[in-house]
Amino acid sequence: MKPVQAAADQSALLAVIVTSVRPTGADKKATTTWFDMFRIENGRIAEH
Repeated sequence: MKPVQAAADQSALLAVIVTSVRPTGADKKATTTWFDMFRIENGRIAEH
């Protein structure tokens, strides 16, 4: 599991942002960032 960089919520939506650094070749690295968005209903994930 990658460490969470940030999380933001608004009403029933939650966005979780994750970053990963991976090697791409000799002495080079690439940073990628992605997010997952969830809709929360009654304290549970209702949609991903």
